[in-house]
Amino acid sequence: MGASQSQPMHDSQLLCANCLQERSVFTGVVAPYIYDPAIAYLLRRWKYDRDRVAGRLLMTLWRDATGVLPPVDAVVALPLNWRRLLYRGFNQADSLRNALLCNQRTLATLPAPGFRLKRSHAAKPQVGQNAQQRRSNLRGAFTVSGRCDNLRIAVIDDVVTTGATANAAAAALFNAGAREVHIWCIARTPTPAHTTDV
Repeated sequence: MGASQSQPMHDSQLLCANCLQERSVFTGVVAPYIYDPAIAYLLRRWKYDRDRVAGRLLMTLWRDATGVLPPVDAVVALPLNWRRLLYRGFNQADSLRNALLCNQRTLATLPAPGFRLKRSHAAKPQVGQNAQQRRSNLRGAFTVSGRCDNLRIAVIDDVVTTGATANAAAAALFNAGAREVHIWCIARTPTPAHTTDV
């Protein structure tokens, strides 16, 4: 990975110009890397080719680059639909969550959440869809069983591109009473200023 690629970016504003015009529902994002070709390649290898070496590398990069995190009361993985979970064999967000909890003692001691974020229906894969299609595809995609009144919640995912998935999950958690919803992921779509390096 060259100096211009896959550098940690501790910046909560790394969205493309179109996404910046959309109102985010979630409280904030921690994404230490730009979603560049190197990160995209490793994610594809891990998620779709079941390349465990790529997965371990991504988890290590993410864990090592993640600095001080906002205080939260619960850390949950973004759920997959059961069909996609069965086909893929694992949920990458669960793997990332477990890697983070092993590395951050304060998070590992949090009590188990009394609620569950769930996929309410199977959405079409987001790859290849524009921002409007992604939002429409994810409308009502998540539900919450139980209450999360006044909780600060971190939702773990692999990447934030348009923010549609993050917004849909955050909306469900806010509807269940959450006070804050943070998205913690490996990488985020770069701002136009960073796209010359990708």
